[in-house]
Amino acid sequence: MTSWIRLRIAVNDEIREAIENRLFESGCSGCQEEAGFIVAYFDSKTDEKWLLSQITQYCSSLNELGFRTESTPISVEQVQPEDWNSAWKKNYKPFHVGERFIVKPTWLDYREKSSRQIIEIDPKMAFGTGLHETTQMMIRLMEIYFKGGERVLDIGTGTGILSIAAKFLGAKKVIAFDNDPVAADCVRENLIQNNANDVVMPFIGTIESLKPARFDVILANINKMILLELAQEMAKRLKKPGILILSGLLLEQASEICSAFKKINIVEIQKLVWGEWEALALQHE
Repeated sequence: MTSWIRLRIAVNDEIREAIENRLFESGCSGCQEEAGFIVAYFDSKTDEKWLLSQITQYCSSLNELGFRTESTPISVEQVQPEDWNSAWKKNYKPFHVGERFIVKPTWLDYREKSSRQIIEIDPKMAFGTGLHETTQMMIRLMEIYFKGGERVLDIGTGTGILSIAAKFLGAKKVIAFDNDPVAADCVRENLIQNNANDVVMPFIGTIESLKPARFDVILANINKMILLELAQEMAKRLKKPGILILSGLLLEQASEICSAFKKINIVEIQKLVWGEWEALALQHE
C-alpha cells in the first residue's frame, strides 16, 4: 500500500491559515490541526528536500513581512497508511455541511435527531472528508443548483463525498472519476455505506478514457493547474447550459480561472468565499 510523507510544522494563530494555504499549494493531500501545530500529508513521490525548502523559505518570507514564525524545526517523515488512517480517526467527528447534510465518520455512532441527511465517510487514504472549506463550499453550491434528475461528472472524486451528496440531491446518474488508484477501494466502500451505488458509478483512469458523454453538472474540487489543464475537456463534456462547480482555489487564483473558462464560453454566475478559499459556479453559454 502507498506510504505518505508527513510534515509537521509549529504555527501560531497569526500564521496558521497562511501556512495551511501554502501547504495545499505545494501539493498537500490533507491537513489536520494539533495544539500549536499543523500536520500535513503529501504523496510519497514528493521530493522531501524540495518540500522542506519550499516551506522553510515561505516561513522566512513571512518573517520578513513582520509575522512571528516559530523557531521549532519543521519535521518531515515517511509514514505508512495505517498512520494516516489513525490520524484522521483521532480528530474526525460528525459535523454539519451546507444546509442539508451531516458528515459522519463510519466508525462513530450518531444519535442526534436531525432532518439533515447523513453522509458516512471513511477517508482511508483518499482526499475529501468534508472538513475542508473547499469541500463545504462545493456542497453549498450543489444545494443551490441541483434541481433533480441531473447527469453528473465528479472529477477527482477522492472519497466520493461529492458524488454521494449529488445522489442525495436527486441526481439521476453520477460518474465518480479519479485517476488515483488509492481512491478506488475507498470510494466503492463509501458508496456502499451510503446506499449510493445505484446512482453513482466509480471510474478510475484518465479523463480521456471516459466514454464521450455530456453532463448537466460537472464538479471539480482540485487545484488551479489541473483545472486549467482540463478546461477544454470539461467544456466538451458540459451540456449547454450546464453548470460547472469548481473549488480548490485560493482567492488570488479565481480570476485567472474565470478568465480561462470565459474564453471557452463558460462564464461565472456565482462565487463563495471562505477565508482564503473561493468556490465558483459557472455556466456553459
